[in-house]
Amino acid sequence: MTGARRAQIVVSAHPQACPRCGGEGLASAKIPHQVEAIRGPIAGYHLFVLCPTCDADDPGAGPLITFFHVHGQVAEYNQEQFLDLLARWASTLAVPRVDQEALDAEYQAWLRGEL
Repeated sequence: MTGARRAQIVVSAHPQACPRCGGEGLASAKIPHQVEAIRGPIAGYHLFVLCPTCDADDPGAGPLITFFHVHGQVAEYNQEQFLDLLARWASTLAVPRVDQEALDAEYQAWLRGEL
């Protein structure tokens, strides 16, 4: 996919669970991407969940996690700081590359009725 990607960032009172540890997330981001398939490109998105446990040591996520621990929520007085930290975190997110061999093997297994 070429050009700038637009992330959809979600911060809510009921955040999504972390898919890595199952703990409560603080925010989530959906990053669009495109996968080349046999019949042409397939558009989708990759979901990232900001997790206070899994992402604590991540340099892009750590300051945002600290913000949530210190402030609890976004208010008018800290909104600018929050947006800056959120933008920094979002800029570090990268959609993992597709393992084409694994994808092809799964597709062949599906064709054989194994999945």
